[in-house]
Amino acid sequence: MGGGIWKILRFAHAIKVAVNTKKDEIVVVMDDTPTSVFISCTLSFLGRKNNVICLNMMDSLHPNLAKKMLYRAAFRRMYASANNQRIMELYSSLYGLPQNRFFYLPDCIANWGMKILQRKEPIECGGYIFSGGSTFRDWDLFIDVAWKLPQYRFVGIARKTGFPKKQLPNNVKMLFDVDETTFNDYLKKCSVVFMPINVKTQGGQIVIFKGGLYRKAVVTTDTAAIRTYIADGRNGLLTRFKDSQSAIQALNKVMDNDNFRNNLGNGLYDDIRQLTPTHFVDLLTDFLKKKGFKI
Repeated sequence: MGGGIWKILRFAHAIKVAVNTKKDEIVVVMDDTPTSVFISCTLSFLGRKNNVICLNMMDSLHPNLAKKMLYRAAFRRMYASANNQRIMELYSSLYGLPQNRFFYLPDCIANWGMKILQRKEPIECGGYIFSGGSTFRDWDLFIDVAWKLPQYRFVGIARKTGFPKKQLPNNVKMLFDVDETTFNDYLKKCSVVFMPINVKTQGGQIVIFKGGLYRKAVVTTDTAAIRTYIADGRNGLLTRFKDSQSAIQALNKVMDNDNFRNNLGNGLYDDIRQLTPTHFVDLLTDFLKKKGFKI
C-alpha cells in the first residue's frame, strides 16, 4: 500500500514539474529514473520541447513491453548519465535506446562528503561489520553470511518496509529507519563495510563512498557500477553476485589482517576524495556544451 501511494505521489510531482517548466529550461533530475521518465513523457503530452537529463540512471533490468515503450517515448527528449560504459551499453541494448542518449558521469561525494573531508575525524575501529541502506541491498545474503560467521559482530541499518522476515542470529544488531547522524556514527565506527547488492548494475555507492572517506575497507558485490570505483584487492574486495561463500572468504580476509584492511581503506580514501562536486559539475558542463544546451 505504501509503495503504491509513493508511486502516485511521485507521478503527481512529475506532472507538476512538467506543467511548471518554462520554455527554455532543461529539467535535471538526480538519482530518480522513474520521475525523469514521467516528466519527459508529460512534457511530450503537453507539446513541450524541453530536454530532461536524468543524472545517475538506475534500473533493475527487468523490462516488460510497457516499460520499454515508456522508456523509448521518454528518451526522445531525455538524456541519462551512467557511471561507466558497460551500464550505458546495457540500458541501450535492453530498451532499444540510442547510445548517444547516454553519457559518462561518475557519482560524486556531494556536500556530505566534503564535510567528512573537512572534519578530518580520527579513524575509529569498533570491531564490527557494517551494512546499511535500502536501494538494491541484498539483505537475504547479509543474514545468511552473518549466520555463517558467528565469530564476528554485524550491524545493519535498513528500512523496516521490505526487510526480510527472517530470524536473525545473535551476532547481528539491526536498526531500522534511523536518522542520518545515527547511520553515519555506526558506519564510521565499524571495521569493515559489507555492501551486498542484489542487482548487477548498481546500488550502494553512497555508503561505499562514505566508507572510503572514513578509510574503511569495503567488501561489496561485483556489479557494473561498483567496478568504476573498486579495484579488487587494491582499494576493496569484490564478491560474486548472490554468493555467500565468496562474501565469507572476503570478510575473513579483511577481518583477520589489520594491515591489509587498513591498506584497502587508505586506497579507497585516496580515490573517493577526488570525486568532488567541482569535478562532477565540470564533466556535466562539458556534456551540456557538446550538446549545444544553453547554460
